This record gives sequence, C-alpha cells and structure tokens, in this order.
Amino acid sequence: MNINTSDKINLAGVAESRNVFRKFQNALPLRILVKGFLISVKYLPLGLIRILLICILIFSCAKKQTIRQPELQPHTGPVTIEILKQSVGLKDIESIKSPLDVKIFRDGENAGSLNGVFAYKYPDRMRMSFFGPLGLTVTDIIISSDLLQTYIPSKNIIYEWRSPAVSFNGLRDSSFIYSMDDSGEIFILSAYKPDNGYSELVAEYIFDKKYLINRAIIFYKDGYEIIEVEFSDFIVRIPGRIDVFFPNGAAIEIFLKDPEFAAEIPDDYFMPVDSKDKYVMPFEDILKNFAPSR
Repeated sequence: MNINTSDKINLAGVAESRNVFRKFQNALPLRILVKGFLISVKYLPLGLIRILLICILIFSCAKKQTIRQPELQPHTGPVTIEILKQSVGLKDIESIKSPLDVKIFRDGENAGSLNGVFAYKYPDRMRMSFFGPLGLTVTDIIISSDLLQTYIPSKNIIYEWRSPAVSFNGLRDSSFIYSMDDSGEIFILSAYKPDNGYSELVAEYIFDKKYLINRAIIFYKDGYEIIEVEFSDFIVRIPGRIDVFFPNGAAIEIFLKDPEFAAEIPDDYFMPVDSKDKYVMPFEDILKNFAPSR
C-alpha cells in the first residue's frame, strides 16, 4: 500500500521547506565506465574487492521475490512515549535491499550524483554504500546496533558514533530521558541526555498522527541542530525517498529504486568496518565539513 504523500505533513516550526530538485548529471557512457572499473580493480585492496563482490552477488544475481506487505492500518488507541519509541525506523520489517540514486546539493545547486545500494535486516542492521563514476565505493554507512560508522575508503578514515539514538528499529532502553509533544498534525518525541542535573537535547523524532510513521529525525549536538533527516514517498513503512540536510546548506537526496522486501542478505554484509590500519575519528569530526560558515 502506497501512502499518498501529495499532502505533505506540515513540519513548520521543526524544519523549513526546501526546494532542492535538480536534474541528474549526464552519466558516462557504459563502455567507459566498464573499462575504467576493470583498470581500477587491479589496484584495489583484497578486502575492498571482497566487499564489491558481495554487493554484486546480493544486488545483481540474487533471485528476486515478490513479497506482499501487510496493509498499513491507522493507529488506534492511546499514544504514549513507549509506543512512539517503538515506532522509530522500520517497524515490523524483516529485511530490505534496494539500488539507490543519490543527488548531492550545496545551497540548492546540484553538486553531483551517485549510485548506491541500501540494505536493512531486522532488528538493528543497516548499510548504505555510495559508488562513484567508476563503480568504486565512495562512502559506506553502516549501522549495527548502537554503532554508526561512516567509512571513506579514499581517505582510509572511519567516523564513528555510538549512541542509542542511531538505532534503526525503535529506541531500546537507555539512559535517555524522553518527552512527547502533540503539535498539530504531528507527534514529536524528544530524547535528552542527562548530564550532572542538566538535560541536553540529543534528538527529535517526528511522527504523523494517523499511522505513527516516523517522518523525520533531527539530531543535535551541544544545543545545535547538526543533521535533519526527512522521509517520504512511503511504501507501507518503507520511505522511497530520504532527504538529509546539514546546517551549511548542503543536502543529500536518496531514492530507493524498486525495493525488495524479505530479501536474503548474509549477516556478514552488516559487519562493522575493521578499524585495523585505519584512522578512527569521532563522528562529529565529519560534521565539521557541514558546519555553517561563521
């Protein structure tokens, strides 16, 4: 069941409307891409070649199954903090895999486009890989339980963030303090980290009232918004489009193309990146690239 997203939920007071639609950059001819890829593979580390082979096997060669998803039902009954915590992310979804189209913007102007793959497996494993023009991995984003890793192979750097806030399938018990607000068309679940009697806002989770679908997540650091993620074009509870906004005006649009449900994905595909012989940096360091100019 596709949810009609023509009537957008009003997120006024939570996020300003954005207009970042632009055309894809023209793709390189296939023969050039293939030739460049074959030349480049000769110089890749063995570990990265294995990752590429796993991606090919999972997303190209596996037999596709048509799985009928249960019809989405409106939520009935009371809405509590615990119910909203359980509604974060991909509730009741076993697994998904999908090719991706990715667009990158700076100040509303198209700054490039990429292809990629998305994979999710219940209860708390997710991976997005973005590929450059020659098919090589530009960025790997992995969520495994409470660990978020962003790996950039060209720089041999892993940016890590360990927090219950990164969970992709509901918020498990943690030391966070939660509050809930009823704001017009939406519910807002706020997560605070207690610190010596002071509560620091860590994240806000936005839900529509009819289905309790998680429509947006806003992450905070030291009292400032650092990332906003909005979800739309839903198929049941799966967002067909993900928009990521940064404070400096940069934005990323991610489109899932023909997602496959109940897909067979090996557990090893979601293993955290081995930090051996790599530079490991705190996740907030990568956010400095997206900080607003002062």
